[in-house]
Amino acid sequence: MTVKPKPSFMRQTRRIVASVFMRLFPVVKSEGKFTLCLQTGTVRIAIIAQEKLGDLILLTPLLRNLKRVYPQAEIHIVGLSSVSRFFENDPLVTEVHLPKENYWRYFRRIFQYRFDLLFSPKDHPSTNALLHISLIRSRYKLGIDHPGHRNFFHHMIQTKPYEHIIRKNCAALDFLNIPYTDRDCRPYLPERDIAPEISRFVNEINDKNIIGVNLSAGKPNCEWSPDRWRKVIDTIKLRVVIFSMPDKADTKRNLEKSCPNVIPSPPTPSLYDAGKITSCLRLLISPDTSLIHVASAYRVPTVALYRADPVSYNCFYPFDIEHIKLISPSMHVNDISPEQVIDSVRQLLKEEI
Repeated sequence: MTVKPKPSFMRQTRRIVASVFMRLFPVVKSEGKFTLCLQTGTVRIAIIAQEKLGDLILLTPLLRNLKRVYPQAEIHIVGLSSVSRFFENDPLVTEVHLPKENYWRYFRRIFQYRFDLLFSPKDHPSTNALLHISLIRSRYKLGIDHPGHRNFFHHMIQTKPYEHIIRKNCAALDFLNIPYTDRDCRPYLPERDIAPEISRFVNEINDKNIIGVNLSAGKPNCEWSPDRWRKVIDTIKLRVVIFSMPDKADTKRNLEKSCPNVIPSPPTPSLYDAGKITSCLRLLISPDTSLIHVASAYRVPTVALYRADPVSYNCFYPFDIEHIKLISPSMHVNDISPEQVIDSVRQLLKEEI
């Protein structure tokens, strides 16, 4: 007989808080069909944004398709972290609300609006998200089905287990009877100024025959060791550009100095700078990070490295582009062999390397 582990203190606390919210701010489920009516004036839509940059990139197809059908709609992003500043330069977004930066200013501002639709793409209960979902005034509240979400939404969308995050987000379009294709759901990066040194570098390398290699990942067990990267880089005859976060800067410099086919590149201060270089690539090799979704935005074929985590390789794979997923036999990406990566590069390039 298997004994289930006792829920952690934080999880129990979140369940209690969610239960209190559910009783204080109950939402009656609607059996009727909801529609956004343009005849009543400006349509206002609030979307709860998640905390990670990759999740924000994967939210962009929903914004694009909403504005395609409702070009006059106001779209407000409620960001659960400061990373949501990602949307501040997005012309499709009317306003970005950041509660944690100044709660008083946030509530004073958000309570000025009554939204026609509030959508939360979170597929599990989050105390922080449920607080805002409960307090924001909206004619209709739409969420993802979960037992912990009951009584918070007028309607909860049924999604498939291990469904890609883009498909889960765009389930809101299905609910609104908005037609779309996979191509409509490729992510994008809002336009933003890039560093002058990145502009100069891009002008130098823009010949579309360069392989990108990303050393960095969000967790140590998602990273590949320098010796494995070196073996792949030494095998590839094409020119290579290396991306890294600051903690991998020394590894980047060492590979640039020791591998003749690597083009030394300036650091990328922002995702937009990395995106500008990515747009020039013929192919990207990367562990599971937001750069994979940037490659999707620019239609760059990708070899993506994943640990043996079904959520990662099913929900966050490169969307609607040529790609190969390499899944480690363990929870460590480093157990993927260099030979697997080299073979995958050959398959995508359709030539010897």
